[in-house]
Amino acid sequence: MKLHKIKLKNMSHNTKVVFAGVLGSLAIKGISFVVSLFTMPSYMNYFNSDKVLGLWFTLLSVLMWILNFDLGISSGLRNRLVEHIVTDDKEAIRKAISSSYVYLIKISSLVLIGFLISNLLVDWNRIFSISSDVISSIDLTTAVCIVIFSILLQLVLRIITSILYALQLSYIPHLLTLGTNFILIIAVNILIKMEIRDNIVLLAVIYLCSVNIPLIIASIIIFKGKLKNYSPTIKYYDKKVAKDILVFGLAFLWLSLMSMLIQSTNEFLITKLIGSEEVVTYSVYQKIFMTASSLFILALTPVWSAVTKAKEENNYAWIYKLYKLLIIASVSAMGLLLLVSIKFQFIIDIWLQDNSIPVNIEYALIFSLFSFIFILTGILTTLSNGMSLLKSETILLTIGAIMNFPLAIYFSTLYNSFIVIIIANICSLTPFVLVQTFVVRKFLRNKILSYKDNKKSN
Repeated sequence: MKLHKIKLKNMSHNTKVVFAGVLGSLAIKGISFVVSLFTMPSYMNYFNSDKVLGLWFTLLSVLMWILNFDLGISSGLRNRLVEHIVTDDKEAIRKAISSSYVYLIKISSLVLIGFLISNLLVDWNRIFSISSDVISSIDLTTAVCIVIFSILLQLVLRIITSILYALQLSYIPHLLTLGTNFILIIAVNILIKMEIRDNIVLLAVIYLCSVNIPLIIASIIIFKGKLKNYSPTIKYYDKKVAKDILVFGLAFLWLSLMSMLIQSTNEFLITKLIGSEEVVTYSVYQKIFMTASSLFILALTPVWSAVTKAKEENNYAWIYKLYKLLIIASVSAMGLLLLVSIKFQFIIDIWLQDNSIPVNIEYALIFSLFSFIFILTGILTTLSNGMSLLKSETILLTIGAIMNFPLAIYFSTLYNSFIVIIIANICSLTPFVLVQTFVVRKFLRNKILSYKDNKKSN
């Protein structure tokens, strides 16, 4: 019995599956966004001290980087699993799943051991620059240990999300995140009603449960249902398979890091090169424009695995059709971004009211251009990742990441404004967009022509 029910031979059906995933992801993410609006007020009511609240956010943001220590295994598994599902290779599916779990358990265990040893020598109050009068060293150390363990556990359990993507169930990972947010908000508000506040250790325990319980439940349901005969076991651990997934996944990890260096360092660069006061103005522009483009990128979540399946089915005609559809959608998005630019002052006045700022229309137009390039980058990376066109993607994004910092420094000497950092982003990503567009189009056309020629000869 084949694991996948989606037949890619029927292009219209395949398109329906993708759009169903897109709509499901957007709907759930929209609800998550509304729920997240209540998170900050709940935390502010729970913590009487802004210093402890700031510590909690800093703790989570720093430690979440540990999730990158999966070395791209989740992404590598996602592609390999799709390939095995399409060919219905049951043995390969079992080995891929089991090898990924065992390998990440090893990595998590090593990190945990290293942390426990180093924890004996670390003064966490000094690390986070917070006095022991505000939070005791025992409470802070305990909270850090719980959060570390929680994230390392999540490192292993999160493999289920890669499996869900491979099974074309892309909306479920977003549903799990929504579940986590619900548990956190409900638990924190219950504590507030019980007059329990400022207990960072208890909050760390709640975080441990809220993050990992949804992943555990999803894993049980999948491995007791759809993947009943494919539960991870040491019996199917294969060192060669684990190495293949690791090597394949490292390429995705590198791509992710290069993208982050271009797109996630703006606040740091603005603070260092222009001044921290400019970060506030940047954040106003960024919040509006990048929210729209981020929603577009989110909608691409189910496309990656669908493209991998289509590649394995030699259905490159469908991929090319999808590519053109996405480009048309991106042009439509650009039209919307230009409209936002024109009406940006009106939007800001409604949003910020008394705290509104004067809008520079040129800055708004530059931001709309960056958002458009960001969308095109998302389209090209999704298609390239799905088809494993990683060589050119890796080279181009690495060049872009290297260019971004010196360009930002140079532009900041010419004009003292946050907008020069966005111009540096644009210059860094544009070569990738231009060249990778050519690479993707040429690859697809060659595959389509090759398929037609083989069909004629047969």
